Parts: sequence; structure tokens; C-alpha cells
Amino acid sequence: MNFIPNAVSAKVMLTVLKTQKHSPKIMFAAGVVGFVATAVTASKATLKAPAILEEHREYLATFERAHNVNPTAYTSQDKAKDKALLIFKTSSSILKIYGPTILIGLGSIALLTGSHVVLTKRNAGLTAALAGVEKAFREYRDRVSDKVGVEQEREIYRDVRDEKVSVVDENGKIKQVVKKVSHGGGKYTALYGPITPEGFANPNWQELPEMNVMTLRGIQRQLNNRLQADGFLFLNEALKELDLPRTPMGQSVGWLKDSKDGDGFVDFGIFDDTSAARLFEFAIGREDEIWLDFNCQGNILDRI
Repeated sequence: MNFIPNAVSAKVMLTVLKTQKHSPKIMFAAGVVGFVATAVTASKATLKAPAILEEHREYLATFERAHNVNPTAYTSQDKAKDKALLIFKTSSSILKIYGPTILIGLGSIALLTGSHVVLTKRNAGLTAALAGVEKAFREYRDRVSDKVGVEQEREIYRDVRDEKVSVVDENGKIKQVVKKVSHGGGKYTALYGPITPEGFANPNWQELPEMNVMTLRGIQRQLNNRLQADGFLFLNEALKELDLPRTPMGQSVGWLKDSKDGDGFVDFGIFDDTSAARLFEFAIGREDEIWLDFNCQGNILDRI
């Protein structure tokens, strides 16, 4: 029998937890319903208000006539007192019919405000958690780089594998060769080539391979100038300049000019010594695509 109260208590607590989880949605829905109810009750009260105001005007006219007929018996002071009592009575009647409307309206505002407050606190918690995860992940990558080397770590990060692919040799014959193929990997990476991931021709692309390297250098320099001028830059702005598809994540992640936990500049991750081999293959046309590894600082919206 001791298990029955425990089972009931656990079920109740689980129900409470689920209610707390969905409380923003519940409060928002209740607030919207409350505003509809506010409009309905206000309309009903407005239909009753003319009768109360008409009665108020009739009493005022009566006071005025009584004073004019016999100002000695019904003095100005008597008229003023009756007017004050009438105003109180009329105000009470108006408040009585509009009271439910006011209460429902205030309750609706409180519910919508509460929903916003809960969501804001949860988003703040998620942002803090994400910042902690990103910091831990960067430190983890640094430790792996120290252990196996920067280029090897990047290959692991981008999920680079040795695969057999078909190529055309200098004699025009097709042959099978083993080649390192990247399968993406990494949050802030993008594949740059003649065809965008969406299947469209990249307008930045040029036939001469070395010109494509110059184009990437120029875009990176341009983005850094914008970062220095504005103080911030979103990843989607960089992707737009590269004519690559924007992402939902790119609306909030990017770079800050002055930041303690970032480089303070835009880097495509291909112009350092550790990427020289990849860049050389791309520059001589042996590879017509190259993975860009942006050094984003994570979510910058909450830091601006």
C-alpha cells in the first residue's frame, strides 16, 4: 500500500513538470483568448453604458430645475452635494459594467508578459549553455591539434576520407585514383566551387584557378574591412559575398571586432601554413572545390 501514494505523487509531479515545460504556450494561448474575451465584454458593457449616462443627465436636469424653482429650499450647496453623489453613483455603475473587461484585460496582459519573461529566461539559459559548449569544443579542438597536428585535426573535423574516384589523365583516359574526399563536418564550413550546393553556377567563379584564389583573398579582405568598420559581421553576410546559400544559424553567428573569446578578424581557414597543401591543389586546378572553415566566434547577437 505504501507504493500507491508514491506512484500518485510521481504522476502528479510529472504532470506539474510537463505543465511548467509548456507554460509559455499555455500562458500565450490564454492571453490571446483573454483579449478576445476583453473585446466581447467591452462590447456588451458599451451597450449598457448609454442608459446609465442618460439617467445621469436626467438627474442633473432635475437638480437644475429644482434649484431654479426654489433656490432657497434647494440651495447651490445642496445641488453640489447631490451632483457629487450622482457622479460617485454613475462612476460606480460604469465601473461595475466595465469591471470584468478591465480585469480580463489586465489578466491577459499579465499572461502574455509572463509568457515572454519565461521564454526570455529560457533563451538566456540556452545561450549561456551554447556558449559553454562552444568554448569547451574549441578547447577540445586545440588539445587534439596539439596531439595529432593542425592539419590532421582539420581532416578529422571535416570528415575527410580516402576514397577511389574517377579522373581523366593527361592522355584523356579515365582511371581510378585514391583521393581525400571531405564529407563536410564542422559547424562553420562551406564548400566553395564552380557550382553552389543549390546547383547554380557561382558568379564569382573564374576559369583560371589562380584567379579564384585571388577572388577568395579579396572577399576575405573586404569582409574584414566591413568588420572593422561596423564592429560586427554575421556569417550570412560572408556567405552572401561568396554567393553561397545562407543558413538559419548564419543569422546569429559571426564575428565581433572587439571580443575576448575570438580572433577579431575573418578567416576562411585556407591561407595559413597548415592549409598550404589544400590551397596549392586548388590554385593549380587539380581540385576545383575547396572547403572554407570560417573562424566564427559563435552566437554574437547577445554580445552586441
